[in-house]
Amino acid sequence: NKYLITKICGFLGIEGTFVDASTLDVKGSGTDLLVNICDALDADVYLSGSGGSQVYLDSSRFEEKGIDVDFQGFQNPIYPQQFGEFIPNLSVIDFLLNCGAEQ
Repeated sequence: NKYLITKICGFLGIEGTFVDASTLDVKGSGTDLLVNICDALDADVYLSGSGGSQVYLDSSRFEEKGIDVDFQGFQNPIYPQQFGEFIPNLSVIDFLLNCGAEQ
């Protein structure tokens, strides 16, 4: 996964540093593990998906460490697909194959 994500970010011109959580000296599970990872990386924002995480993620644990929680509000753009009607919510790979990286 990391290799593919790194390559896609390169195609899209997205720069950043990728860190394997397994290389960090952090413990915990669920929200506590996420908070500990953010704390170890001196993060001040945690970007979360908009699905069920709004139900099971304990935002107050992040706030205790001074970390803001932002819930993703992604709106799928409509783009040309080669075959049939537009199918939303596919991966970025579908977009790249249909539109190219320069879009």
